[in-house]
Amino acid sequence: MDLQTIPMFAMMTKSMDWHSKRQDLLAGNIANADTPNYQPVDLAPLTFDKELRKLATVPVRQTSPMHLSAIRPQVTGDEVRDTYEVSPVANGVSLEEQAVMVAKNAMDHTLATQLYGKNISMLRMVMRGGN
Repeated sequence: MDLQTIPMFAMMTKSMDWHSKRQDLLAGNIANADTPNYQPVDLAPLTFDKELRKLATVPVRQTSPMHLSAIRPQVTGDEVRDTYEVSPVANGVSLEEQAVMVAKNAMDHTLATQLYGKNISMLRMVMRGGN
């Protein structure tokens, strides 16, 4: 069973990948703190909204004329990307700011990892019959 076919696991995997790439960039910012004219970089935020739009939509059947019709989100080609946008942040590296960003990023990565593990535990429990 390929867990990446389940949208929730695919999104958590993408989140963990994004946080790993961000950690690399933040570490590079800290390593280059003394480099003249170095501009720190960061990844563009990974938003849940964009990821949700990429998922296959479930068709909604209108069983009564009184029901609202389904509205499908419009997805443009530039939203579906496998790479992350890297952009300069500010003029110069602030070690304190970078340290805070590294700590928050590490906590977010840990959260995504724990959620992934909990969901695998739930799948195992279901496969064993709830024991």
